[in-house]
Amino acid sequence: MNVFCKQGIPMRKMGSRLCYILPLVLAGCVSQSEKPQSAQPLDSDDIASALIGQFWNCKSSVTSRGVTSSFDTQDMYVRGGTGNATGTMKIKNLAGIPEMIYSLAATFTWEVKGQYVLTKSVDMKLVNVTHPDVEKKLKLNEMFPAGISSSLKVVALNEHEFTYIDESDGKEKSCTR
Repeated sequence: MNVFCKQGIPMRKMGSRLCYILPLVLAGCVSQSEKPQSAQPLDSDDIASALIGQFWNCKSSVTSRGVTSSFDTQDMYVRGGTGNATGTMKIKNLAGIPEMIYSLAATFTWEVKGQYVLTKSVDMKLVNVTHPDVEKKLKLNEMFPAGISSSLKVVALNEHEFTYIDESDGKEKSCTR
């Protein structure tokens, strides 16, 4: 069982596949792109100030064991260390199940320590808008308890792009605004 999944929930074949893919939602739901240029490394206060304000538009796609999950979210970092993400998630290529589209909404806390943005989930809600009958079996909301954390190493940050390395998978990702 994946450490991101709530213990005690029986993991069906489909559920276990999703369990490995969906935690990426909480890591900012971002896409790979070129690094923005920064003149010098930012300190913690600079990073926090640059994140706060407008929405960060984040898109990504992840394929694992033949199942593809794609995300399109708007993430907001709010002064005082709270944040939220809203958007959609699509899952396709699950054996015998048509493509599913979920509406997602999440809240999280965040702080900057050195060159890292540390986040922790507070709440996440997924609503299957295309096949709610399938969701009765998958119960994805039960797989995401509060307290899931992520560590994002800031590579570059400017007014238009936030690029970082997600320590959960070691890949460089970015969001734009």
